[in-house]
Amino acid sequence: MHKPNLYIFAGCNGAGKTTASFNVLPQILNVMSEQEIIERQNFLNKALKESFQKMIELKKKLGLPVVTTDQDGKTIVISAEEADRMARAQS
Repeated sequence: MHKPNLYIFAGCNGAGKTTASFNVLPQILNVMSEQEIIERQNFLNKALKESFQKMIELKKKLGLPVVTTDQDGKTIVISAEEADRMARAQS
């Protein structure tokens, strides 16, 4: 697994720390802005939610249970209908 790097920029007032962090570093280090991170997270959340809903619909058609985890991380088996109700309640 790749270990992340931490970069600390120090210097006196007017040395260009902020300018470098916003203009130069994203190009050199391939970093993302906070807004880009938020946009990607929103996209992934939407895609995950849509995929989960499609899986539930398929399992409902086939009459198969849904295996998932509860809030404590314990594995639970529920009907696809119950999973559908739970997913809709969280929306």
